[in-house]
Amino acid sequence: MSISLDVTEKSGSIIISLSGRLDSQGSNILKKELEDQIEKAQGNVIINMENVSFMSSAGIGVTVKALTTLKSKGFDLRLAKVSDEIKKIYDMLGFSSAIRFYSDVNAATQA
Repeated sequence: MSISLDVTEKSGSIIISLSGRLDSQGSNILKKELEDQIEKAQGNVIINMENVSFMSSAGIGVTVKALTTLKSKGFDLRLAKVSDEIKKIYDMLGFSSAIRFYSDVNAATQA
């Protein structure tokens, strides 16, 4: 499996901590989890990307779609501990102005 994930809750936010490669296979796993979490969302969703070693365009697409869906429900998608390399991909594709990036999960939950 390319990615593993752990789901917790903190301060009313759902936190999905990822570990591994967010390639096409990993993106499908994350997409399913996000769909499940967004369906029952009562607050923001935070993706902790501290242990993500690679992210493909499929991963970007999954996060942007989740952001759109969450916004329609009045919530937000926040990314925590994103590496500089991955943040550059969001910048190049023009999505860094739409998605909020945080230094860590605590900062994302307190914002």
